Amino acid sequence: WHPGWLPVDFASMLELQNVAKSFGSRELFANVNLRIGSRERLGLVGPNGTGKTTLFRIMLGEISPDTGRVEVQKGLRIGYLAQETSPLGAADESILTWCSRQARGIGVFQDERQACVARLDAGDADEALVHRMAVIDDELHARDADGMPGEAERVLRGLGFCAEDMAKPLRALSGGLLMRVELARLLLDRPDLLLLDEPTNHLDLEGLVWFEGYLLGFKGSVVVVAHDREFLNRTVSRIVEVSPRGAVDFGGNPNVPVYDRYIEERAKSVSLAWKHYEEQQAEIKDIEDFIARNRVRKDRANVVQSRIRNLEKLQRLVPPEPIQRVRFRFPSPERTPDLVMSLDGVSKRYGSKTIFSHLDLRLHRGEKVALVGVNGAGKS
Repeated sequence: WHPGWLPVDFASMLELQNVAKSFGSRELFANVNLRIGSRERLGLVGPNGTGKTTLFRIMLGEISPDTGRVEVQKGLRIGYLAQETSPLGAADESILTWCSRQARGIGVFQDERQACVARLDAGDADEALVHRMAVIDDELHARDADGMPGEAERVLRGLGFCAEDMAKPLRALSGGLLMRVELARLLLDRPDLLLLDEPTNHLDLEGLVWFEGYLLGFKGSVVVVAHDREFLNRTVSRIVEVSPRGAVDFGGNPNVPVYDRYIEERAKSVSLAWKHYEEQQAEIKDIEDFIARNRVRKDRANVVQSRIRNLEKLQRLVPPEPIQRVRFRFPSPERTPDLVMSLDGVSKRYGSKTIFSHLDLRLHRGEKVALVGVNGAGKS
């Protein structure tokens, strides 16, 4: 942790060099070269199963690559948001208390300070204890422990929690809300590098807007995996595609939304790769036909052998793999009446909590309805 909690200004924070990873006979990726610099905004994309989460875990040092090197700047603080969260400590702690204590390791020092005070009150006032108390106070000051509850409340409110939620125990939260609490703790940590794996999955519209604004002002670097096209367009400046053949950096253009540019450039790249592949296949066929026609001719023996050697040395291209898409069609149903569904005065409660009441709704044939509302409003 650094005084003032400002990110370390590294020209290159983290670098992957020729990294490859397989599980059994299945190769996820190979020859991945990736450099993450200061104030980077990078979107990591690719079809499901290409190993984006695995690449995050390699960056974190949780697993080792099969080949290649990972270089991390000394002292780099990495914050990681996984797709699914593990249990968040004491279930009876309130949301606000948990975030205020877990962020920046404040709780550990607060507990140690409390133990030191208890020893002092008991008459144990040796020099080492007094010195340790001074060190702890310095650490708490550097982490802004006094200001943390106010900062934590601001972040939690931004992510969609209301004032009444702050005192709720963790055990009362759904998995989606626990993910938001973990995201709040992560942002309060102020790491140098944020690795975010599908961070928008559990955010409602208001929380998403706030989160995008937060990332735009974040002083560290961000690498994000997301399937939300517009989120990527608004928050990252580079797109890197991960595939079994490596990582392709599609860069960015300030005049074109970055993900839209990636789609366009990828289509051009695939088209060019097919052109080179087909040209090489035609060249190989011509050489093989020449060899077949002239193999028995003694006056062409040297030429034939030369063509055979050239063919053996040729680095053969493989056809580009298009992103596989699932295709399906729904059978046409019978024509419905004009009024498809109606709700009249509908209410729903869970115990003493009213989710909604006196709800009226008319859904007519052909209508397309978006059902919105903050988490917990009762959409499901």
